[in-house]
Amino acid sequence: MSGPKAKVVILGGGPAGVHLAQLLHKVANVTLVDRKNYYEINWATVRAHVQPDLADEIFIPYAGIPGIGTFVQAEVASVHADCVLLDRAMTMNLSKTSFPIGRQSNDDRLPYDFLAICTGGSYPSTLHQAGVATSIADRKAGIQAGNRALQNAGSVLIVGAGPAGVETAAEIAKAVPGKLVTLVGAHSSVLGNAQGTPPALAQHVEWWLRKHGVKVILDERADKVVDGAHITDKGTNLHADVVYTCSGSKPNTKFMEKEFAACLNEKRRIKVDSHLRVVGSASANIFAVGDCNDVPETKLGFLAREQAKVVATSIKTMLKQPQGVTIAPRLEVYVPYSGNPKVLIISLGRKHGAMHVGNVVVTHMLPRIKSKHLFIGHTRKQLGLDKREGMFACGRAPTVNE
Repeated sequence: MSGPKAKVVILGGGPAGVHLAQLLHKVANVTLVDRKNYYEINWATVRAHVQPDLADEIFIPYAGIPGIGTFVQAEVASVHADCVLLDRAMTMNLSKTSFPIGRQSNDDRLPYDFLAICTGGSYPSTLHQAGVATSIADRKAGIQAGNRALQNAGSVLIVGAGPAGVETAAEIAKAVPGKLVTLVGAHSSVLGNAQGTPPALAQHVEWWLRKHGVKVILDERADKVVDGAHITDKGTNLHADVVYTCSGSKPNTKFMEKEFAACLNEKRRIKVDSHLRVVGSASANIFAVGDCNDVPETKLGFLAREQAKVVATSIKTMLKQPQGVTIAPRLEVYVPYSGNPKVLIISLGRKHGAMHVGNVVVTHMLPRIKSKHLFIGHTRKQLGLDKREGMFACGRAPTVNE
């Protein structure tokens, strides 16, 4: 393409959306859309519930993230073949200044040449309310309220024994001792929904949780609530003062239902081809990236970023295509991540952890590289924020379950 820069609209400002915007903002007019005005380092949120002052590091205004083009705070109403319709819009041109320049938009129609849907998924839990709290102030207030509720609670129930549930249980058990903490999972072992988890890792994590007073209930699905009590499919009644749901993530794709319902699978994930283009769309310029798509792999932050790299390369290739050339450009192919993750690290509070490298399980010093700081500094540096050197600041961080 030649002439004016192409318009690239990116829906969703999570790991995939922000990374894609930063990769493309120099070659296209990028508009990033999100209903909230901040980026959240979401795997650190549970620690913020027991350490509220951490909120200043993990909730980052989009206005402070360099190289993401124009940011529009808005609710997406629907997606169409040539534009995105918004419910409301507040535009901040971030390509010229690090300070927000706000204006109420009179036009809630965003035309695009390329569209990338990076809207992720959401949990029905107070731990993961980024989509509900649209401002940093509201999000921080929610964290403070969550901390007060946790401190006053006598019992805590965590539904879901995957990595998120395990880390939540461990964080609470270590930081707020004396609570009756119950972890319930639908699989026969903890971490059962983490792709390729070695049995030895799951066994060690379960042993650690029980040692630190966590009641672990496995092979029971707690998806029914009656009079405030969770009832499992085996009839176990679970009562608690505070409940965190760390399972049942649902893709944020409701806005696709009006014009692109046929592009959603039975789980409401967006169907994509090997280039991460939306299957069933008449346009070859619409992509879906990260947790909202149907790529058969564990939904992790670092994989969303890898998908964003593939889409960025493909869009750059398409932008270089001379006008009038009918031969389709050769696009990048995304290969789903299968088998054991190269490195999977489970934090168990601030001072403990467990990990596997291939099939080797490590349970002592090495996993603490995540547990101590949760890679917050490294993530902020990836976003272009912190210049100070630190653990993995040089960009050679291992693959982790972000």
